[in-house]
Amino acid sequence: MRTYASSRSCLVIAITVCTLAACGNNDTSAPPTFSAVYDDVLFVRCADASCHGGGEGGAGKLDLSTRDNAYAALVDQMAAGPDCKDSGQTRVIPAEPEHSLLYLKLRASPPCGSRMPLGGALGDEDLRKIKAWIAAGALDE
Repeated sequence: MRTYASSRSCLVIAITVCTLAACGNNDTSAPPTFSAVYDDVLFVRCADASCHGGGEGGAGKLDLSTRDNAYAALVDQMAAGPDCKDSGQTRVIPAEPEHSLLYLKLRASPPCGSRMPLGGALGDEDLRKIKAWIAAGALDE
């Protein structure tokens, strides 16, 4: 016959094990916001006047000159550059980084056009930030 003390001990052990397992597997870090992606990566590396800065001299067909312009031009928008406009590629597909042209162009061998940015590849941290933002739904926050 079980005693109250042994039943209570089993319950305490079970709760402890479940709590430790949950703590070990929970990633509590929030995905990056679009503001962080824009400020830390897109504005710094892509929004210069000769590339995606918006003005007449820009080579790219993507206006990243402001945060609002960038979000509106990226999410759920078809590619418009000369090498990609007929490709059927969408720049950012929320929750689908592996199918989003923005993410693919930042990696080796994009499906159309050139790898970006032209001045040299992004670092792993910047790529992870963009991928995480898209994977989390590409929200405008």
